Amino acid sequence: MFAHILLVGLLGLSDAAIKGAPHPHQGILTPFTPGQPTVVVSGDDEAKLDGGEMITKQTKDESGQGGRATAIQAIHAPPEIVWGQLLDLNSYPSKVDKLTECAKYFEGPAGDEGDLCIKARFVIKAAPGFGFEYYCDHLYSPSRRSLTWTLDYERDSDFNDVAGHWYVTEHPTKGPEWSTVYYSADLALKGYVPGFIMNILTSSALKSAVSWVKRESEKEWVVEAARRAE
Repeated sequence: MFAHILLVGLLGLSDAAIKGAPHPHQGILTPFTPGQPTVVVSGDDEAKLDGGEMITKQTKDESGQGGRATAIQAIHAPPEIVWGQLLDLNSYPSKVDKLTECAKYFEGPAGDEGDLCIKARFVIKAAPGFGFEYYCDHLYSPSRRSLTWTLDYERDSDFNDVAGHWYVTEHPTKGPEWSTVYYSADLALKGYVPGFIMNILTSSALKSAVSWVKRESEKEWVVEAARRAE
């Protein structure tokens, strides 16, 4: 499975988010920990990455029966360019398929290690009749090269729970003009949705997220590299 799905109850009016109310719980998914993901990249995987392929790796949970998937991609752009794309949340709707709205409503320091808290509202139109509004609480940790997030539990969301992790580091062999990007996400739904909607929200979303970051980062780097060469 490309993402861990929890189906709770039946989809109906009672499952819709209540405006102005807090989320009904404080989290049911295990949050991701900032820092390098614990996935093993083999020599064959590295060859695929160097050839431009995206790979996915499954990490088992403690039970050994489930787990989370991580997508990995080499990107021809330095980490600072990639981070510029990832942290510009307000521009996401023009770049991310099926995301129609995204706006930050809070940004401020988190702790004393240079971390940043970013809260944002998202609206996804997965298909006609299947729209989801949700609120996320992000932690950007430059020292750990990570952006992690859960739901903002102070606001009610249409998803039951969300957890995610971007990890961006310099490519180990291609030099400072290249990055290696890791992306993991976990989603719990409030109720039943058809299989094709589940696929859009999980396995397809995993791949499309990495694809847009690669596309936009490399496009920006072409312009920036030319400017630096002048």
